[in-house]
Amino acid sequence: MVADLGNFSEAADRLYLSQSTVSKHVMKLEEELGIQLLARNGKSFVLTEAGRTMLRYYSEILEIYDRSVIAAERLKKKNGFGYELKVVGGNRMSHYGLIHSLTAFLRIHPEVKLSIDDTESKSVLFALRSGDYELAFCQNTMLDSSEFSWQSYLPDSFVAVVCVGTELAKRNAIFLRDLKDKHLIVGSKENDHCRKFAAKENLNLDIAFETNDPATAIEILISAPDSIYIAPKTVMLKYTGELTTQIPLKGMGVCDYVLAWRKKAKLSSAAKDYLRFLREHSAQEFVQETLERKIAFRA
Repeated sequence: MVADLGNFSEAADRLYLSQSTVSKHVMKLEEELGIQLLARNGKSFVLTEAGRTMLRYYSEILEIYDRSVIAAERLKKKNGFGYELKVVGGNRMSHYGLIHSLTAFLRIHPEVKLSIDDTESKSVLFALRSGDYELAFCQNTMLDSSEFSWQSYLPDSFVAVVCVGTELAKRNAIFLRDLKDKHLIVGSKENDHCRKFAAKENLNLDIAFETNDPATAIEILISAPDSIYIAPKTVMLKYTGELTTQIPLKGMGVCDYVLAWRKKAKLSSAAKDYLRFLREHSAQEFVQETLERKIAFRA
């Protein structure tokens, strides 16, 4: 992988390993062989002559190994065996199309036994640490890079939801400074995020209500038209109405939803296959499918 990508860091990400682990594997192999396999060339690494020679042999070994794995999978399917994938997330999984991404994955891999649970956001990492789940769907801001690794699923921006007829409803964009002295409605996931970015501009925010239910937030907003509801753009796609409007909120950065796993855990074949599947597809297509199905259901 290092030979293909020319970079230890990218190779580590692709292999779901730490960079130091990849480096140690290469160093150990070079020590065992007594020859140098890789050499630095500017900012990247290239194969030495010895490396090119050995790679030909190792490529043949890996090809045989891959064929043996495929044969094993066929035998498991023939004998009714599958492999399990356990995922945990908060109540945002449906908004971001994660359920549809998993069902699309299962259509390709019907042998996978899927277990998926949703829990309160604050409990997602506890569930992941317990070892009962392999992957957790959450925001990357919740994660400690020394404990977890993750793969981006969908970076999202924020919108300010305001009542039609108010001054802010006429704007094309709302900035953090516009939130000063306003009564704010936020979700628990957005609370810390809002305060973090407001602190950079020395703003004290008046968070009057906190709810993770957009429908409840909109009801509060309509009853208190001078308030502003702050929410991720994707979450609000299905909550369009005549009484409120959604305006891009600038200066709040992004909330990147990811699939996370414990660094010390070895990912199963099912988890690796699912992460690879997500890299090959746009999360937006699953969000859109979720939205279209909900609209069709309401109709």
